[in-house]
Amino acid sequence: MQIRPFKAVYPDQDYITSSDSFFKGIKDNYPEYRRSGVYRGFAEEGYYVYQIKYSDHAFIGLVAVADLKDYLSGRIKKHENTLADKEQIHLNLLLRNRAIVKPVLLTHKPVAHLTHLLHDWVEQHDPEFTVHFESDHQDHSFWPITDQDLIKRLSRIFAEDVRESYIADGHHRSSSLNLLYERLHGRVKGSSFDGLLCAFFSSDEVEILDFNRIIDVFVELSPTVFMARLSQVMDIEISDQPIKPSAPHEMSMYLHREWYLLKWKKEVLDQYAQRSVILDTHLFNDEILTKILKVQDVRTDERVQYVPGVYGLDTFRHQVNQSEARVGICLYPITLEDMMTISDEGSVLPPKSTWFQPRMKNGIIVHEF
Repeated sequence: MQIRPFKAVYPDQDYITSSDSFFKGIKDNYPEYRRSGVYRGFAEEGYYVYQIKYSDHAFIGLVAVADLKDYLSGRIKKHENTLADKEQIHLNLLLRNRAIVKPVLLTHKPVAHLTHLLHDWVEQHDPEFTVHFESDHQDHSFWPITDQDLIKRLSRIFAEDVRESYIADGHHRSSSLNLLYERLHGRVKGSSFDGLLCAFFSSDEVEILDFNRIIDVFVELSPTVFMARLSQVMDIEISDQPIKPSAPHEMSMYLHREWYLLKWKKEVLDQYAQRSVILDTHLFNDEILTKILKVQDVRTDERVQYVPGVYGLDTFRHQVNQSEARVGICLYPITLEDMMTISDEGSVLPPKSTWFQPRMKNGIIVHEF
C-alpha cells in the first residue's frame, strides 16, 4: 500500500475543559474552532503513532494518509454497502470543514517488524499530547515521527509488506471522499482530494465485539407463536442466569425477564453449507427477521435496534425491559478471519455485523485538504 506523511492539525487542550463535550460536536463545529485558534498544526510532515488506551488494554497503530488509488483498486477492502443519503451527509461535512476530522480505521495482517517499531517508539518516547475521555475511560495519545529516514522506512514497509487492508470502521467516510475526488479533483487549486486519512492497526491490535439486537416483536405476533416458530429452526434451553453465546451458531435470548440459550438446528445449518462462511448475522436476518418477523429491510425497519455488546448485559437487559413488546437477542461476534474472507470475495456483511475496538474519535487528529 502507498501511504504518505502529512502535517496533522490537533487541538490545543488549554481551550478544552471537557473532552467528552468538546469532541462530541467537533465534526459540525471544526471550521469555527480552527478560525478561533483552538486548533494548531505540526510544523513538519510526519507519521503519527497512535495509542488508544482502555482501562484494561492498549491498542497501538499508525496514522497516515493513504493514497485513494488503493481504495479504488480494491487494495483497501470493503465489507459494507454504503447508503446515498449517508454519503451526502459526509460529503457535506468534508466540504464545510475542508478537512477529514476522523481517521478511517483500517486493519491489516500483522507485520512483525512494523509492530516492533511502533511499540518500541511508544516505550522510548513521551507522547506529544494525550486526550483523556472520562466517560469512556480512554486515553488517546500521539507520537509524531518526522525523521526522514524513518518516514522512508515506514513508507517502504507499507509498500512492500502491507499488501492490502480492510475497512473496520469508516465505509461512508471513504466513499464520500471518493465522490469528492471524482467531482473536484483538478478543479480546486491546492486541493487534490486524493488522500484518505487512516489509522492503521494490525489485526492483532483490534478486537471485534458482539453486536446485539432488540426487536419490537409482540405487536402483531404473540410470544407463544413467536416461540413456536423459533423452535422450528433453533433448539431452545432455559437459562437460570444472564448468558451470552459462547461459540458460533449459538445465540442468547432475553424475553419477558427470562434468559434462553439458542442453538441453530443442524438442518438449518446444512441449508447454508455451500457458503464459504456461515455467519450468525446472516442466519438471524434470514431465518428470524425475514421469515418469522417479516422484516424486509434490516437497515430501515424501526422495530429493530442494535446494541453494542461493549455496554454489557445489564444495559442490554434494561433496554429490553422498557417494553413488554420487546425481545433481545445476543449474537456471538464474527471473527476477523471471516470478515477478511468475505471482503476478499468482494461480498458484504449484513448491516451492523461488527463492533470494532479501538474506536476512533472526531477531531483529535485532523487532515486538512
